[in-house]
Amino acid sequence: MIVPTDWSGEQLENNAAELQSLLGNFYLRITSAAIRKRLPQDLYARSREVLEESRDIENLGEVANPLQHLASVVDYHLKEFRVAEALEAIVHQLKAVSMAL
Repeated sequence: MIVPTDWSGEQLENNAAELQSLLGNFYLRITSAAIRKRLPQDLYARSREVLEESRDIENLGEVANPLQHLASVVDYHLKEFRVAEALEAIVHQLKAVSMAL
């Protein structure tokens, strides 16, 4: 589905602000002590494995599954020059993560 896109300066600023807010929220949540204590100690050495293992952790499974496919979804849209759709996929996933965590 092609998303109608408003590329006005005002709308670009709104999109940038929303993305910045969601990324900041996401970062704060995933680095929180509550989340970190639920993850393996060697998280950074095995991030792909941890993402796969997190499917079995309460509340993280609903986040992990879509995250594994996000890169390919975004890549597909960008190859088709559908920047708005790529951004929408990222924003949608960040909102879902925020709600789940």
